[in-house]
Amino acid sequence: MKRGFTLLELMIVLVMLPVVTAAIGTFYLETRIATQRIESQVALTRSVSLAHEYIARDLRGAEEVTADGDVRIRRPSETVTYAVTDGGLVRRSAGRDRVIARRVSAMRIEADGDRGWTIELDAERRFLGKRRLRMTRTMFVARRR
Repeated sequence: MKRGFTLLELMIVLVMLPVVTAAIGTFYLETRIATQRIESQVALTRSVSLAHEYIARDLRGAEEVTADGDVRIRRPSETVTYAVTDGGLVRRSAGRDRVIARRVSAMRIEADGDRGWTIELDAERRFLGKRRLRMTRTMFVARRR
């Protein structure tokens, strides 16, 4: 009895090998893109949530809020200013600047009568080269009575 492969069997394997390799490669690439997208979304959500919490805390104790490009929140003990810069969302308080959320590209605060304020933050993050993930998140902060 002969041992080994016939030429036909060898040709079939050589034809199927690139097809299987391409399928595995495509699956790996799609998995990597999905993972990066989820990681980017989690990072943006975490960053924007932290920024919302800072702004909400300052707004709850606010005596006066002005929004003319930068947002100034006058509290009994201090005045806090929020500004969107190239580095992200910056909180200025007591002469110190602190970046509280990177990748924030725009911020809007609107008074909702005597009820409170609506805060809207836009954020953007690049991942895997030229792909971008954009997020807009809105939060309502009730005015203390």
